[in-house]
Amino acid sequence: MDSRLPVKALFKDGRVLVPSREGANRIYGMGFGSMLESEEGLTLSPCDALYLLERGKIEVLDASDGSPLSFSDLLSRFMEADERIWTRYLIYRDLRSRGYVVRGGVGLGIDFQVYGKGEFGKAMPRYIVLGLCEGESRPLSELLKAVEESESMGRELKLAVLDRRGEVIYYTVKRMDPSSEEAER
Repeated sequence: MDSRLPVKALFKDGRVLVPSREGANRIYGMGFGSMLESEEGLTLSPCDALYLLERGKIEVLDASDGSPLSFSDLLSRFMEADERIWTRYLIYRDLRSRGYVVRGGVGLGIDFQVYGKGEFGKAMPRYIVLGLCEGESRPLSELLKAVEESESMGRELKLAVLDRRGEVIYYTVKRMDPSSEEAER
């Protein structure tokens, strides 16, 4: 398989699968997808699939009729199941463009687990990312649960805020003892 040609992927049952072993290995080797979710091949997360399609690394075909799906077609299909996919994707794309390997979240509203540069497959994820749009409100209890989850996993929580211009700003969130020297600064 020519590594310059896009890998063929199928949109089936709301998921994007890479059925060929060679294509799946190539995509997985770049830090995308999961071999554990389906026996039909490599399963790509919605953000993985959108990113790879936008970059021309995959071609997505509708499994029912073989017709190619454009980026906007695929995005529309994912939006049917996840109204926040566009926000998640923009944060995902920003992290990938910075050289990080980004995997799905672990629950509690956490969007992503992020590996430090060069650490994928060698170490545990370094960051947990919770994404939201500028002006969006979330209950404080949700943020506290995310802080507890990240601390229990030994990871740093990053709040990724997508501003109105489409830029992503990251904030580190951690629990602080109000009587500590750090809190007095």
